[in-house]
Amino acid sequence: MKVGDLYIGRCKWHVKYYLASTCYYTDRICKSLVEIACPPETVARARRAMERCELNTGVTYSNKRAHESVMVVALTSSPAQFLNSFEHELRHLTDHILDAMQYPIGGEDVAYLVGDINSCLWKEIHEFICCNHQKCECMIDVKNDCPTSKKLKREHQLKELLKDLEQELPQPLFEQTKERLYDILDLD
Repeated sequence: MKVGDLYIGRCKWHVKYYLASTCYYTDRICKSLVEIACPPETVARARRAMERCELNTGVTYSNKRAHESVMVVALTSSPAQFLNSFEHELRHLTDHILDAMQYPIGGEDVAYLVGDINSCLWKEIHEFICCNHQKCECMIDVKNDCPTSKKLKREHQLKELLKDLEQELPQPLFEQTKERLYDILDLD
């Protein structure tokens, strides 16, 4: 299984993804769903589905207000089926983002969004799609790091710093410092 975080800069959206997941990771995935405020009944439904340990399945949930999603693609029966399942869950993810951002369905916004996500996750998904892993030459042109991953890492480091500052500074000074940092770094 591959687990990671993707930050989609154009939408300021965070995605926690699980690729080639098994039912062994059900608790971990449900914890991720709870962390983005997924309703308990939806978490329970996702848990039941994942505990069946079926191939060729997935789940995607998004907290549209917080701009956060969890996307899960289970183990699959073939490379073609992985691509099918991945693109199926990607479609749910993009629909959630389009709805939250009030982008029109179809057109360039959605095309670029899907392209950005596929490009950033290519390094993670190619081994599930490439039929001969030993001789796979499809990674030659891939950059080492997706720019959105770098931004996510920077924002995570900032959140950790802010946690420390919040404990050390009086609340009004902390809020003022936080706002100044966000302005300097051009973050919301």
